[in-house]
Amino acid sequence: MSIHHVSVIHREAMNGIYQQVLERLLAHFTHAQRAALQLLVQRIGVAAGGLDRLSQFKVLVAHGGGSTSGQCLAMVRAAQLSLAVRYPATFLLRVATYRHSGMGAEVMANIERGYGALSLHDDPRVELLVVDDQQVQPYDPLAPLSAATRLRNRTDFLVAGHLGGGQGRVGLCHVCYLGRADFYQRAMAWNGGVHALVCGQPPGRRRRYLAWGLHAARQAGLGVAEAPQDKGEAALEVIALVGEAFHRQLYGEKLVTRRLPRSRRKALVCRVDMHDLLAAAPQEHWRLLVEFLGFRFSALAMGFSETACANPLLMAHLRGLGAEKLQQRSYGEGVAEYLAAARQLMLRKGSPGHLVDLMLSAYDDPHKLQERRALAEEHGRAAYQVEDLQLVCMLHAPFVDSGRHLATYLQRCHPRRVDSLATLHQVLQGTRNDERLGRWLADTSGLPIVALRRLYGQRSACGPGPQTLIARLRASDPDGARVPTLDPVTGTTSLERVCGR
Repeated sequence: MSIHHVSVIHREAMNGIYQQVLERLLAHFTHAQRAALQLLVQRIGVAAGGLDRLSQFKVLVAHGGGSTSGQCLAMVRAAQLSLAVRYPATFLLRVATYRHSGMGAEVMANIERGYGALSLHDDPRVELLVVDDQQVQPYDPLAPLSAATRLRNRTDFLVAGHLGGGQGRVGLCHVCYLGRADFYQRAMAWNGGVHALVCGQPPGRRRRYLAWGLHAARQAGLGVAEAPQDKGEAALEVIALVGEAFHRQLYGEKLVTRRLPRSRRKALVCRVDMHDLLAAAPQEHWRLLVEFLGFRFSALAMGFSETACANPLLMAHLRGLGAEKLQQRSYGEGVAEYLAAARQLMLRKGSPGHLVDLMLSAYDDPHKLQERRALAEEHGRAAYQVEDLQLVCMLHAPFVDSGRHLATYLQRCHPRRVDSLATLHQVLQGTRNDERLGRWLADTSGLPIVALRRLYGQRSACGPGPQTLIARLRASDPDGARVPTLDPVTGTTSLERVCGR
């Protein structure tokens, strides 16, 4: 038997497998989803410039491991396989994931189960990629998160938290928001680029994201006068500039210039919108997600629509710690405030009410609350290598503004160090070296002494004078509900948004 004949037999066998995948997939579609699929096929054909051009047309889907991107990927895969059945060729599919510390094992398992159900691994018409440590790499379900990304995420979290007035949301959520722009640029440009980006986000959310980035860019003096005309790639470029300015404020010019350059595309990428297709009967999508794609709700993400930013558990923990350590209230009171806002956000995102109740019931008695607290502590150690000792230090933000809150922090949390206050100031100023106190500062904060000295010379987002970029980002958010936040000294509350997408 010739090699060519074997190849033909193999191709026919694979086509049979893909046909079976399509049939099983469509069996889990509702009537509304089948109608939406036909509209998506039409939109992709128009974007390609005609069905005869499909074989050279490459589409990008960003997959964060959450429910929304899971639905989006399933619909696009169904379109790809449907076109392959009806026409000589179909479009090419690139699926890319933004990998960072917030993506735990549960999120990656969701992604892998979905890829397996859709038979994406061995299809030559499909590229599976991850962006990790600013590098685009082939997807590998067994590959751990790179040490460089893990260290960067940890340091971003702690440094941004201190500069943000003790608010973990800046380091957990805003870093993720800014990183998405860099991720999209790299995923779209890699290896010849793509022709279209499938977008499942509603226009209102995209507008808020753009407006948030534009406002921050203007306030930071980045030379952005008006909204980009295409509101797509140019918007990503603006937000990427904000991200660079953000990291420059965190670490200085020297570190930022070491960031890997992004490739440049030769042509603009068109957008294929499908937010309206996903919005059709949203309560009926769960059967496709759970039964076919094997989607499991992340205990870390509390069922938020996108688990790529799997930090709600840690955010709730920070709220509890803040109430306990800053306001002398109970840990449970702080968590309850966060959960009240989380409920509103999840319902607004279309999560079924009974599933929201089930997810939040994990906190509904003191024993469960302690279990969740232990889980949050373990998540902090596993994902960000931080202990509660260091989180409490971040909540107080004692080093910024020339150590303005250092005395209060020592009195509340380390009274035996109060007598060393003057020496600690000298160590942070860099005018005195004390190995013992330097080691204590590093252990307590989770940051090296060089980073603490830089913080000592910087202004907090809550400090007097003109607002810093971090202060402006802290005061705004492209998406989210509001919950009370804490002042590290007075313990008074203002408004903070829940991190979730």
